[in-house]
Amino acid sequence: MAQPFNKGVSPLVASVLLISFTMAIAAILATWATQYMTQQTTTLTTKGNEANCVYARMNLDTYSYDKTGNQLIMIVNNDGRVGLQNFTLFLYNGSGISRISLETDTSVTNRQNTTLPPGEPRSFIVNGVANVTRFRVVSNCPEYSFVDKTV
Repeated sequence: MAQPFNKGVSPLVASVLLISFTMAIAAILATWATQYMTQQTTTLTTKGNEANCVYARMNLDTYSYDKTGNQLIMIVNNDGRVGLQNFTLFLYNGSGISRISLETDTSVTNRQNTTLPPGEPRSFIVNGVANVTRFRVVSNCPEYSFVDKTV
């Protein structure tokens, strides 16, 4: 009588399959963990920056608007306890709202890309601004440090 032929998987093939399966699961978990940690780090950084903004304050020391020369001159003072940066000027006129970066736009004569430390003023001279009825200056903390003036 013939013996039944055993058709099982050899121990070597079984080991290779088991290791491959384990490595695939480890790769999936590592990818997920990396994405999760990146997302959490970004969220915490954003929340930390928002928490610092509670101490941000900005005041407009003085301003002048020359309607004939289309020039706005203003001195912004950092009255808060954190440095301010990324200053943006919003100009309101009869045709809408325009936005000017006070740090990079070429219409700003004395633009600066540096942080404004607490307690210090900074002047801005903006050229080519016509028919302005109101303006607003905001920084990297727009909810806490802004100036809004009607001309």
